[in-house]
Amino acid sequence: MPVHKDVLCDSCGAMNFAGLRYRCEICIDYDLCGACYDNDKESLQHSKSHSMKCIPEPTPRRASIPCMNLSMNDVISWVNNNDDQISENEYLSILFDFCLQRFINEPICCHYINTIHFKEIFADALNWTNGFIAKLSGSRLTGLVEQYFVESNDDQLSVEGGDMDIMFEPRDAFVSDINTGLSSWIGFVERTEYPGFYYIEYNSKTKFHSTLQSLHIFEERNNRQYISSKKLTDLLHSEFLKYQERGPCLIEQHGPAVTVVLNDGRALQDFVFSLPMPKIPDHIREQWLSRSKQWPSIDVINDVSNSTCHLVPKRWNGLNEGEEDTLTWRLSLSFAEVLLTNSWNKKQRDCYLLLKSFVQELAPDVLSSHHIKTFLFTYMENNYHKMQQTEKQTDIFLDIIQCLSVALKSKTMPNYFISDIDMLRMISNEKCLYLAERLDEFYFKPVETIKQMTKNFKQLTQWSRMKIPLVDDYSKLKIYTWHLRSLLYLALIERDHLRLQCFEHIVELSNKYFSSSSLSSEINGYISNVEELLFTWLNIIITPRLRQSLPECFEQQQIREYNHNKKLIWLTLNFWEPIVLVFNIMNFYFDEEYDSESDNDNDDNSENERSNNDEVERDVTNKDDNANEDDDCVIIPFLKQNGTPTNKNDYNYVPVEKTQLENILEILIAMLCEPLLDLPSFHDHQYLIDRFHAIGIKNELLANAFYEAALDKSIIIFKLKQDLYSLEKNDPICVTITIDQKIFVEKRHDVCYEQMKNLFSTALQLSSVETWKIKVHMGYTHYFLFGYYDEAIDLMKIIIDDYYLDKQNSGQNALSLIDFSEGSKKCPILTYLSKKLNKSDLTIPTIVLAYYTLFQSYRMTEQWDNGQEYIEQFKQICTLLETDLKEDYDKSIVKLLLATAFICLALIDEACDLTGQFTEIKSDLANELTSLCGIQCLMSLKANGNFPDNGLTLELPYALSECGDENKRIHITSRLVKQREAMFVIRHGYDCYKMRSWLINEITILDELNKWISRLPVASFLADQEEET
Repeated sequence: MPVHKDVLCDSCGAMNFAGLRYRCEICIDYDLCGACYDNDKESLQHSKSHSMKCIPEPTPRRASIPCMNLSMNDVISWVNNNDDQISENEYLSILFDFCLQRFINEPICCHYINTIHFKEIFADALNWTNGFIAKLSGSRLTGLVEQYFVESNDDQLSVEGGDMDIMFEPRDAFVSDINTGLSSWIGFVERTEYPGFYYIEYNSKTKFHSTLQSLHIFEERNNRQYISSKKLTDLLHSEFLKYQERGPCLIEQHGPAVTVVLNDGRALQDFVFSLPMPKIPDHIREQWLSRSKQWPSIDVINDVSNSTCHLVPKRWNGLNEGEEDTLTWRLSLSFAEVLLTNSWNKKQRDCYLLLKSFVQELAPDVLSSHHIKTFLFTYMENNYHKMQQTEKQTDIFLDIIQCLSVALKSKTMPNYFISDIDMLRMISNEKCLYLAERLDEFYFKPVETIKQMTKNFKQLTQWSRMKIPLVDDYSKLKIYTWHLRSLLYLALIERDHLRLQCFEHIVELSNKYFSSSSLSSEINGYISNVEELLFTWLNIIITPRLRQSLPECFEQQQIREYNHNKKLIWLTLNFWEPIVLVFNIMNFYFDEEYDSESDNDNDDNSENERSNNDEVERDVTNKDDNANEDDDCVIIPFLKQNGTPTNKNDYNYVPVEKTQLENILEILIAMLCEPLLDLPSFHDHQYLIDRFHAIGIKNELLANAFYEAALDKSIIIFKLKQDLYSLEKNDPICVTITIDQKIFVEKRHDVCYEQMKNLFSTALQLSSVETWKIKVHMGYTHYFLFGYYDEAIDLMKIIIDDYYLDKQNSGQNALSLIDFSEGSKKCPILTYLSKKLNKSDLTIPTIVLAYYTLFQSYRMTEQWDNGQEYIEQFKQICTLLETDLKEDYDKSIVKLLLATAFICLALIDEACDLTGQFTEIKSDLANELTSLCGIQCLMSLKANGNFPDNGLTLELPYALSECGDENKRIHITSRLVKQREAMFVIRHGYDCYKMRSWLINEITILDELNKWISRLPVASFLADQEEET
């Protein structure tokens, strides 16, 4: 009779029982036989109210996989005997899916720079009092994702984007090919002999005549006056070079664009002056409409024909050197192109992304994004029906590759809207033929070609730490495993709600690859949703040995050999300890390079390594269940790059500190909270806690993980606030979301804020050790950074009062440390101090952060003097720390945070005593800190006799600051000033960011602060106060 082999009934103790088996879906590894289930048997762990899954009698299987508790050699043997080969087409489809994960499928944002100051530069250069409008152009306007993952200096994945084109058009001005007679019409658009280029004959009757006349940008030709594109671009370039002297940017001129690059190479921007035209020129529109089309639809055609266009100051260049026309302006149809690309379905968009990324890696600098987009427009116009009818995307893409190769060989690629323009005119025959050859290689050997690519393949596979199948290795199991593990890594580093989408994709593929195959259901099977996938993964990671090694993290009751019914071989294959996959994903303890050269280098020392590893390995495998729990390390076996999983000598045995293991588990659980909280099935945090408890995870580990997840949520909220604020300010550099997307972002912001609040609260509920730290960080992040100052004040007062009421018990916790890493979101003052003192990471005692948050919250609510009762306590705490706190912390930061408290109380002398200790930056530190605290001081040299009787009005220049708000006026009466003999302090609370921490640009904060101070109408205070006496 078939029995449930190696299964124990957790009630009656029967082993290998026959009949029905019931597995609890809540408890960890809990089974009942049919008789005990019928009698509603319960235990301390299990309640009869728990849902149970019925598992019928097992039936004999042909080639079933052995359970993972058997030897790895048996598993590998089964794999070798039962693995199938994958087809070329399916392999290519998997590679396409993997390569598309490189792109970030969300609205594109650039938070390094904004358009506020550049609008100002354009307006200043042209004396344009009406101001400028900034509009996104180029590839970014199409809505096609241009950001992607790349390798950074620290061997991690980072995000990089293509260049961003911004059109700056003068407000209220336009050009047209018909005489409108309107005063805003500044020129008549005249066709030239060069396709796509136009002259602009100046209209001297425009209301902007005096402004334009003073710019000297006109040129006479045939007794008519034209606007010169060359003179205009030269004028703008010279004005931008002045900005380069004041800001952290490098300025270059590229054709019609002024290119701005931050000094560290990030945030490439092309700023282009443009003049709008109300509609596309008639001759171009009619020619386009007359063509026979399979695509786009009638509605899109109508929208395109009625769309606007722009002229940009691009000079026509001939094939011969020096051959150019300085009066010509090029027609830009970016806003017509966005209507076309917005009509693409997913299949078409994926084809564009793949084609662009592959082409630009196969032959860099041959075809631009515009070339590729134009080619696809033409291809779709003629082949749309074939694209829709072809089921396999691989077949469509290979046909596109072949057609592009033919176009390059014939050197023929007409512009989609202006067919007289040959897009390949300025590209040499050699370059065209070279790219065509590379495309032919791709067409005949697509899998091999992709796997040789660096950006599109190797850089991403490198981080998955999964041995890449060889080019000629078409093992289905190896390829499926590599694909899913790689996607798992990319899902964990994905942003916000997109993380859940990535995990849903993994669930879909896992079921597609394994559930319907011949693999045994004891290891593989159908995964119903993301929740089941993530908790199955956690069940696999937390092995009995790991549980015993970390008693502080896991419950030790009912520990026995693990035998969960779903093993998911793609999560366990080739891993002696499944947590190694987590290490690999987080890039910890992988000590070999990923190329073959390093493998050869390591072979020389392999014998010595193995002799040492044998001793450690025996210690690992022979450990008694009652091993010493005081050991600081756990030995983790890492398979060598070219090692054989069944050969124990092919492992590196790495001692990992238990605290490091705990940190890794905290980070993992925090990362998994993101998609779990977004699941439609998510009810409340107690449900989530119960699921984690069922695995045996203890409260303190959960508390720390929820605390980390709350901090991660705060970063997401900052980004969403940046997006919404940029949209409100109509700043296309910082955000490219549409008005329709705004509704989603607003809802997402509210959801994330609620999640952050609940995560902090749940962490406090669960923690018994880190309560102080969590509570203070919650007050700083949840309340203070997001503008809930009254709530921050109430919480910090309670925390400080509790500290003094129960100093003996809370003292050690109060002196714990809070780390602010480079990626942490900080208020303007902490951000400023980290940049000013050149400290990427800050370590601040918890009690100091509590006092700092209290004083700054008083400032923001203009309760200035309420901090008087706490200033002496703050001073005493800072003194106490220097003697009592043994751990390393940033003493300089603590002193300067105390200085900001003095500044808030207008105790300028005390603040200067502290800032004066920093001799290298003394000259500007006091002024900058004072300004960031929203304080301005007026000094009187001879009493107050020179102060105007009617008072003084100060105008704070917020319109030119990072916040871009309207200027604020503060009026000081003579009566108020005469109340003080030597100094009057103006305290208005706001800094140049209006305390909107999400607006802070860490790269430019020092420059922006200097600009802010230079624009203020009154100096902060005099350096030498002795003259007053």
